Amino acid sequence: SLSSLKDLDGALVATVFARKDRLILVVDLNWARLSPTQSVPFDGDTVDLKFFSETFTLMGTVGYRLVDDPSYSIDAFGGAKLWYMDNSASVKPAVVTPNKVERTETWVDGVVGGQITYNLTDDFFVDVLGFVGAGGSQFYGDIYAGIGCWINPKWQVFAGYRALRVERENDGFLYDVTQQGPLLGVGARF
Repeated sequence: SLSSLKDLDGALVATVFARKDRLILVVDLNWARLSPTQSVPFDGDTVDLKFFSETFTLMGTVGYRLVDDPSYSIDAFGGAKLWYMDNSASVKPAVVTPNKVERTETWVDGVVGGQITYNLTDDFFVDVLGFVGAGGSQFYGDIYAGIGCWINPKWQVFAGYRALRVERENDGFLYDVTQQGPLLGVGARF
């Protein structure tokens, strides 16, 4: 199967929130590399279809805390997101010509977003964070909703659900993807 975890070569997700008074800086980095291989019958023999996909995104935004109440906060953001993709597919043995195709794309989207955090107690909170944008993409959207707990004044744990949607079509390159799923994380306050 091309969707199994064994095809994942590596992945990294990191988000940094830095806040001073009402000013906020958010940096979000995502990287993943997949290299699945699928054997298929061809003309009485078997050939290997080899795929490679590497995705890197880096988003930087500046924000402002619009509401800073002890029970909830509302933040607004604006910035940009850089996308880099390298994809290839090959057939081994070479039963067709060309037996390898490759495409690399890089683009930037302008983004705006917002975050609402509601404190259920001194320790527990719910959080909704979302961004939308366009530019190099025809559409980009990313939303997270979850619940968290401060386990001490410095460390928090959280769980939620994140969904990302991006649509880009450029000179024969089509990237029309929805990624979604549960998210578990740990946060630290410095």
